[in-house]
Amino acid sequence: MRLLFRKMSYHQMEDDMKQMEKVLCSKSFLYIDLFFIGIMISFAVSISFHSLLVGAVAFFVFYTVFSTIYYLLSKWLKDSPAEE
Repeated sequence: MRLLFRKMSYHQMEDDMKQMEKVLCSKSFLYIDLFFIGIMISFAVSISFHSLLVGAVAFFVFYTVFSTIYYLLSKWLKDSPAEE
C-alpha cells in the first residue's frame, strides 16, 4: 500500500502549508470559531442555570467580548513597531 503513494516534494508541502496558514489566519474562520466557542460556553451556562434565556445572553456576551478582544489585539499588533 505504501508503494501506491509517492512522497510530496518540499515545494508542494510548502504550498499546502501556506494555504492552510492562510485559511487558519483568515478573519472569517476566526469569527466562525468564536461563534462555536460562544455556543459551547452558552450551552454550559444554560445547563448549569437551567435556563435558555441565560444561555442566549451568555452567548451574546461571550461572542461580543471575544470579538472585541480579537479586534483590539489585531489593532494593537498591527500598529506595533516590530512590523516596520
